[in-house]
Amino acid sequence: MNGIKDLFISLLTSKKHSSIQDEKDMDATIRLIVLNITFAIISIIIITLGVIDTRSGYVNQGLMEVITGFLILLNLLLLRTELPFIIGGLIIITVFGVFCCMTFFTNNELHNLGSIWIYSFPLVSVYTLGLKTGIITAFLVLTTTITGTFIPGLSTSTYTVMELFIISSVYLFIMSLTTIYEYARSKKDQWVSRQDSYMEMVFQNSPDVMMILDKNGLLVYCADVFLKKINNPDFNSIKKKHFTDIFAYFCDSETLEEIDSNFKLSISEKKPVVLKRVLNLGEDTEIHHFEIHFTPMFGEKGNFMGAFILLNDMTEIVKIKEYIEHASHAKSTFLANMSHEIRTPLNAIIGMTTIAAGTADVERKNYCLDKISGASTFLMGIINDILDMSKIEEGKLELSNTKVDFLAMLHRVTNIFEFRLSDKKQKLTVTSDPKIPAEIVLDEQRLGQVITNLISNAIKFTPDEGKIDLEARLLDIRESDCTIEISVTDTGIGISKEQHEKLFNSFVQADSNISRKFGGTGLGLAISKKIVEMMNGDIRIESEIGYGAKFIFTITAGISEKDRKTVEALLMGEAVLDGEKLAYGKKRILLAEDIEINREIVITLLENMDMEIIEAENGQQAYEKFISEPEKFDLIFMDINMPVLDGYEATRLIREFEKDQTSKQLSDTNSTEKDIKENVHEFAKQTQSNNRNLRKQIPIIAMTANVFKEDVERCLAVGFNDHIGKPLNFEILMAVLEKHLGAC
Repeated sequence: MNGIKDLFISLLTSKKHSSIQDEKDMDATIRLIVLNITFAIISIIIITLGVIDTRSGYVNQGLMEVITGFLILLNLLLLRTELPFIIGGLIIITVFGVFCCMTFFTNNELHNLGSIWIYSFPLVSVYTLGLKTGIITAFLVLTTTITGTFIPGLSTSTYTVMELFIISSVYLFIMSLTTIYEYARSKKDQWVSRQDSYMEMVFQNSPDVMMILDKNGLLVYCADVFLKKINNPDFNSIKKKHFTDIFAYFCDSETLEEIDSNFKLSISEKKPVVLKRVLNLGEDTEIHHFEIHFTPMFGEKGNFMGAFILLNDMTEIVKIKEYIEHASHAKSTFLANMSHEIRTPLNAIIGMTTIAAGTADVERKNYCLDKISGASTFLMGIINDILDMSKIEEGKLELSNTKVDFLAMLHRVTNIFEFRLSDKKQKLTVTSDPKIPAEIVLDEQRLGQVITNLISNAIKFTPDEGKIDLEARLLDIRESDCTIEISVTDTGIGISKEQHEKLFNSFVQADSNISRKFGGTGLGLAISKKIVEMMNGDIRIESEIGYGAKFIFTITAGISEKDRKTVEALLMGEAVLDGEKLAYGKKRILLAEDIEINREIVITLLENMDMEIIEAENGQQAYEKFISEPEKFDLIFMDINMPVLDGYEATRLIREFEKDQTSKQLSDTNSTEKDIKENVHEFAKQTQSNNRNLRKQIPIIAMTANVFKEDVERCLAVGFNDHIGKPLNFEILMAVLEKHLGAC
């Protein structure tokens, strides 16, 4: 049946179209059908009239009509060729126009059929050639007929002027109506075409798969993206196929049956349905998550007209959702671990403090204080990890590069673990490449943090009497920087290969049982990875279960302006570095701190250093004590937040006092050349005295809990020489003393 219908449409459209349904050029198709039918009927009528006129004795007129009819039929065949439609149409209209004019000329009376052909010409001309071209030909025919009737010998008609006026008026009236109708129809077609173009753009540019089905479930339209996804660029190959046949390309039979039943239910209930399914449309090998929206469409009378199908790819949203859920679970686990990790040292601190307060036994008190110290250090490490991770997530973690003595830095870092190593009877071996420049430029604190974290983990996961190796070697050296590789190897429990990548994620440990058995926040390696990457390096692990672990990372460090020196191999095969104990006898320290217990801590830490410590409870006291005897002090420890006068203002006043004193001493040394010659001996004595007083500024060290980069920068800008964060770290305190008093 469809074959017969398509053949019929092909004949009516001069074989230019085989169907009129869902064609973009629907208007042209219908126009061809109407023109073929109209001109076929006209040609038959003209031939019939020609036969009748010939039999009636009007042989010439009859033959002309027969020839014209056959010419119209002949020219209809031109539309079946590759000849443009407008050319074929012009030929047909020309032949028909000649016929109309000639029949009009040969008519002798108005009531004959000749005038009827004239009236039909505007309709046929405009519909065939369009509004603009059709009007022009219609005017030509009118002008030709009117002019021809008044040329002697050209026409046999005997029309009067009034008759010609009536004929012309009727002709113009019909032509005007035809023009108005065609203009209104063309505007409507333009509007429909514009709406169709919008719909076409939607289907061409939609990122989601869209389909439109007719009332029989056959595909009418689909988005271009669907053709790309199924690797089928030819829409006609799937057009008019049932949606179940199309879905069968990417659905199994069970899923297809489920989708079909839901679609039928949606139609019966007259409401949309949404299905979530995992499909592979064939664009790649990945499985995608789709939301299938089926929306039935109904006419004014409630009859089903078709359906709209939307396949929304939710893969990225599903991945994000899974990532958020995973992150939420990880953070929940982290918070649970934090609750345990924080409460454990707090419980030790509170419990041991209570025990120490309730006993008079000095040995037991010392035991409690030792436990409190360990718990406090552990708690401080947890807090630092959390703060560092917060900075990383907010993008506020920054490096503060300074000149660093690389070997001394290793010395300070490894010394921290002396007690833990001896407690577990473990051996730490440090090896440093002698080709590493003695002085490099990097953030010493952050590099020390990475090494500390790796060694701490190695100690934690290595059994008693185990071995840990710290090795640093030079990989590459360039004009202004060098690449150093540092590794920490242990003989601990090892880590499975499946867990290697997860180790460097936040809040993650190799096994959830590890946090319960060994403790820890799961943040250390994530922080270390970020720091290493900020130093233009990378970090990796080599490990297997039961064979220990080796963490290896690289950093890029600047090379200082000093000559590049090579150093002898340090600690080849030895255990922890033994630093020389510095003696600071006869040094006088001014300690400005408003909280008594904090002053006691500093005094206790320095009590074996043979120093004299002068206390001040606020910045005002510190300033007054210093200016009363400035030459008596060698260094000032200054708290920041103090009553009366804070550390910033006290430091500023001290620096102004030093500046005034220096200016005054310099002015006192100015003498005229005559005074110098007359009092050479006295001048020499005075110069020696002034030279003793013209020393460099006294070192002022900030001791504060404000430890962010901007806090350190503010301290240095005010006039501080260095910064120590609270709680105080003994090794850092010793390093600061060595830096500022070692050369005194």
